[in-house]
Amino acid sequence: RLPADMVVANPKHRAITEKIWKLPNGTINPKNGSHFVKIMRDLEDGKIKFAWVQVNNPWQNTANANHWIKAAREIDNFIVVSEVYPGISAKVADLILPTAMIYEKWGAYGNAERRTQHWRQQVLPVGDAMSDTWQMLEFSKRFTLKDVWGEKKIDEKLTLPNVLEEAKKMGYKESDTLFDVLFANDEWKKFSKDDKIMGKFDNSEVNGDSRNVVGSDGKEFKGYGFFVQKAIWEEYRKFGLGHGHDLADFDTYHKVRGLRWPVVDGKETQWRFNTLYDPYAKKEAPQSDFAFYGNKGAKLSVGDLAKAKDDEKVDINNKGKIFFRPYMDPPEIPNKEYPFWLCTGRVLEHWHSGTMTMRVPELYKAVPEAMCYMSELDAGKLNLMQNDVVWIESRRGKVKARVDLRGRNKPPVGLVYVPWFDENVFINKVCLDATCPLSNETDYKKCAVKIYKA
Repeated sequence: RLPADMVVANPKHRAITEKIWKLPNGTINPKNGSHFVKIMRDLEDGKIKFAWVQVNNPWQNTANANHWIKAAREIDNFIVVSEVYPGISAKVADLILPTAMIYEKWGAYGNAERRTQHWRQQVLPVGDAMSDTWQMLEFSKRFTLKDVWGEKKIDEKLTLPNVLEEAKKMGYKESDTLFDVLFANDEWKKFSKDDKIMGKFDNSEVNGDSRNVVGSDGKEFKGYGFFVQKAIWEEYRKFGLGHGHDLADFDTYHKVRGLRWPVVDGKETQWRFNTLYDPYAKKEAPQSDFAFYGNKGAKLSVGDLAKAKDDEKVDINNKGKIFFRPYMDPPEIPNKEYPFWLCTGRVLEHWHSGTMTMRVPELYKAVPEAMCYMSELDAGKLNLMQNDVVWIESRRGKVKARVDLRGRNKPPVGLVYVPWFDENVFINKVCLDATCPLSNETDYKKCAVKIYKA
């Protein structure tokens, strides 16, 4: 991915990005890396030797987890986890980078309403923790252009060009670091640490703080001396302007309670794709009530897709390109040995892995453990009662949980539901890691299991 829904596989998107980031032409690798589950498989196969995890808990989150935990413990790979809590991913890591929490740093938040909100740092981070941003900027100091911008063979078909000579024409030196080029450049340094928006609030990245944190050079970190967060934001918003991803400037978000994008001429879009409210929709279809704009070349409607047969080839942009909507049977279905469907996911109180929410006393008290929710009719056939401890077992592993028949979650006959917020009921040991060939998303939502009293 590149910012604003652009992708590395698109040469136009790469060109736009290289221009904004002031990179030599041809610097960005056009080939996608491994998707989420394939990263795990590549670790297991020895194809990936280094992984750095931020804002995620993949060794609890990923289906068929026994495989990936075993792979993480192999001695010849190195796993770094930026984390706040001692969850499963932190436990398998070779290095844990203590990370600042939400109000221990400056940041921005976007939600499903499309509302973007900004906040200032409220308190100093605990211990030696610093933000993910600081970690990446410090890491970037370790690489010179000579290290990374020479000719690089990606695979048998792709070799990235040596861009060092073009870089020199742009004023760069081989000894410059990625930090110098991407972050501590003249444009970023224009954003002053004396900005009124910062005021008297703490900013551990810009000014340092009283904790004497050590930077990548081994010396006490005194701050970058320019408004890093504002520079990031103003650079980022360049990518979305003019094509339906418009955002307001940094200062505006610190004066309002949030704005729903696209923000055009300072005005938020209350309802997207509605021509009364969305200027991009109005431009696309001035005489209509709605316009679901997006790929300008796409001519295929949702109705056309619905009418297409499962394996029919459909022209999506009138240029002869083919869209396949294949049907696939489930990789496994219940049988005599594994007679139940298992479904997993969230409960209201806890996010997926529960890494944070299980440590919030009120939320922990509300739902202190993951339970096996099942139909009373199925429980009766198995001679199970409320709170009985059962094994939930698949072809990949098994976990123990207590049965819940009280009705909070009422699965239909033949289906059991076990959420995966609780690392003590490690349901992803059981789940199937079959991955959609179109979206690369794991199908957590169905696999075959058997249930029996522990």
